[in-house]
Amino acid sequence: MHHRVGVSEPAADSARQSRGSNYPPTNHLLRDLQAESVWISEGEFHVYAPMTPEVSNERGMTVGVMAAIIDFAGAQVAMRSVGGDWVATADLSYQPSGGVEHGPLVTSTKLLRAGNRVVVVRTEVFDGRGEETPARHAGSAVMTFSRLPREATTTRVAPMSFTIGERFGLSVGPTGFEGAATDALGLEELAPGSLLLEKSNYVLNSFGTVNGGATAMTLVAAAESMVGAGVAADISIRYVGQAGDGPMRTVARALAAYDSYTSVDVELLDTSEGDRVVALGTVGIVA
Repeated sequence: MHHRVGVSEPAADSARQSRGSNYPPTNHLLRDLQAESVWISEGEFHVYAPMTPEVSNERGMTVGVMAAIIDFAGAQVAMRSVGGDWVATADLSYQPSGGVEHGPLVTSTKLLRAGNRVVVVRTEVFDGRGEETPARHAGSAVMTFSRLPREATTTRVAPMSFTIGERFGLSVGPTGFEGAATDALGLEELAPGSLLLEKSNYVLNSFGTVNGGATAMTLVAAAESMVGAGVAADISIRYVGQAGDGPMRTVARALAAYDSYTSVDVELLDTSEGDRVVALGTVGIVA
């Protein structure tokens, strides 16, 4: 299958438009997730995201979309812990305990450690079962973030609410996915497990590189493409470096198969810099 879905802008134009401008832009992955957030207390941050056909598969909400929301939630908690500094996702690991079958997705994120160089947070994932309450445990995630000086990004990021009990969202105007969430990324499948991701405004983060959630969704799509049958159940990602001009290319290989479970190793490479590794992931696929 050789096709491209969605619209991607050239990398250079995308970077110029993103750097020094408001983040996230109006048309962006984080806005289409339609998530809303609130600080429950000084140390606990909740995110609520609707369950729609565009973010679901036969097992419930897709792991790629959940990872994107988990990454966003973790970044908010990490950012609050570093004062005027900045953070970048270093790694993310999600393991399910049942998945989100009904929705909405409810996440609870707390700080585990804020050091001079590294911040560690944990997110518990719940299925609200029709309500915005943690009705049933669905999974757990742990993330680490690198602590960086504020000048690491020149992008003007829209301020997030740190007021306890004040709910906020990123949706501006008509948002939400028109088709499958991964289609919005503009992925092009070259061969099973080999996908191309253009560096467009839609997937950028505040550094002008590829957003951690978009990276997670791409790695999941590549793993599912390689196996050919089944959907992702879990994911672990190590973010190795920032994406250059791109496009990014995935390389996937099966590590092991156990009955209906296949473990897939996926790399995200920057083709503009000699296939430099941008991220490494291990995705579990369940048939």
